[in-house]
Amino acid sequence: MTDMVTGTKLSTLRSVVASETHQSSTFLDARSEQGRVSDDKMNNDLAYNRMQLRLENDHTHLEHVLGVPCCDTSGMFFAYNSEFDFLVILFPADLLCGIRREMEAGTLPKFVARLMEELYLNYRNAVFQSGDPGAEHIVLSNMSLALDRILSDVKDPFEFSPYHEAIREPFNYSLFVQNYIRPLINFRESYVGNIYLFYEMEEQLKQGENVILISNHQTEADPAIIALLLETTSPYISENARDGSWYPAKIRCSVDGGAVFQSGDPGAEHIVLSNMSLALDRILSDVKDPFEFSPYHEAIREPFNYSLFVQNYIRPLINFRESYVGNIYLFYEMEEQLKQGENVILISNHQTEADPAIIALLLETTSPYISENAINVAGDRVLTDPLCKPFSMGRWSYTYSSAKHMNDVSELAEMKRMANTRTLKEMALLLRSGSKLIWIAASGGRDRPDPITNQWFPAPFDASSVDNMRRLVEHAGVPGHIYPLALLCYDIMPPPPQVEKEIGERRVISYHGAGLSVAPKIDYNEVTASSEGPKEAKEAYSQALYDSICQQYNVLKTAVHGAQGLEASTASVSLSQPWQLLN
Repeated sequence: MTDMVTGTKLSTLRSVVASETHQSSTFLDARSEQGRVSDDKMNNDLAYNRMQLRLENDHTHLEHVLGVPCCDTSGMFFAYNSEFDFLVILFPADLLCGIRREMEAGTLPKFVARLMEELYLNYRNAVFQSGDPGAEHIVLSNMSLALDRILSDVKDPFEFSPYHEAIREPFNYSLFVQNYIRPLINFRESYVGNIYLFYEMEEQLKQGENVILISNHQTEADPAIIALLLETTSPYISENARDGSWYPAKIRCSVDGGAVFQSGDPGAEHIVLSNMSLALDRILSDVKDPFEFSPYHEAIREPFNYSLFVQNYIRPLINFRESYVGNIYLFYEMEEQLKQGENVILISNHQTEADPAIIALLLETTSPYISENAINVAGDRVLTDPLCKPFSMGRWSYTYSSAKHMNDVSELAEMKRMANTRTLKEMALLLRSGSKLIWIAASGGRDRPDPITNQWFPAPFDASSVDNMRRLVEHAGVPGHIYPLALLCYDIMPPPPQVEKEIGERRVISYHGAGLSVAPKIDYNEVTASSEGPKEAKEAYSQALYDSICQQYNVLKTAVHGAQGLEASTASVSLSQPWQLLN
């Protein structure tokens, strides 16, 4: 395997394939009765109109057109370019082949390559549990172009001038962007206000006048969304709008990763390959140049926006139609406390590696400050596992080794204890500044199913961890509030049945509903009034928080797994779906 096709030549390849398929039956075998490649051997449904490409003679013709050596491997056509890291995506299996090639070259450790393969396959299968798995051609076309453009710019970075003109040749970036964003818009639930004013603007522009749109700004995709909403009626504005008569404009984006599949839109595969290509790229990048976390890590949002990457990756895995938030009014209460300079601590159970992102996504429409600024107390494994690190880089976090993993490597135990002490000092300093929200899993790890009944339930809390947080809040010098938070989402990304010491667990991913609930804050003095001594008081307070979380968890379980939905609400837990408020 030698050289790989660039984006421009890939387009040529597709043209050649389409042309030759019609003109010469001796050149390509398009799943004919004589086809020698079985579906099992292809590893997945093949893309590009489910066509298997098999060269019937030598490769001279394609080599002449593409200008690079080509080869035929196990009935599939490949062409390579050694300056890029991954294969051109002609079929879904190509991405996996690229990972294996990196492993064989020694770039990726074998266990990391295995995990990346499993992650891709599981992610693809999970997303398509809720939608149509078709439209392979759209997916592979967009994905191969996106991957090619990204890698090309990494190798030879493009420099923007103060005034940048849209590039439409030799590669049409404008068309590429529109094709990329289009599948994310639910046009059936999208609207344009006062369309006649856009007609008026086009007339003004034709007369040589200027038009400025003063607007709010919601997503990085805003320019593309505006263009797509106007492309059929105001093509000049759609194609020529520049960032930067005065018309107040308001954009309401109806873009929902999970909804793309639920609506039956065949462009869903694009999201899978787009997200997975970014994930694998970030993982590979970190393997080559490992990122070092500080005791207090700030979410990385530039030059690469890891926070947005994490949200876009997890969003399609949540079935929002069967997800619920308990006591939403308490999250409003927390945001007010944070605005007033007070601290908020969420003592919670912990179910998956995706918990922080799931919490953020369930609250993003109604409690954006909490969604974007929650600080997680993360175990050291989350910051060392190659598959976890890119996702952790997008979250605010403190590093703290739990008792469960303190002695995984005995030689490192003392170093972990010292690191924990430094983290607590950093946390104390941060809390003194106020307006901080910290989420901590008080059990020191993820919940596990009962080995006999296979039922999931919050793991018992570590009373010392709870007491450490309570004392930090009390000594911060600013008001602080501790709330019990329950989370149910294990179906989306369940942990291994048993706690594992070694890095490299399998990731089994599913599309499922999730639940989040918070109860009123619990006052330490009230709970421990009858306790005898600090130890008993510490245990009593931890147990009170745990009992509240278990009570909320049962309500969420009835709503999500018992299929009772909002009717599962109780006097103490009022369920809602806040993302529906904007519909």
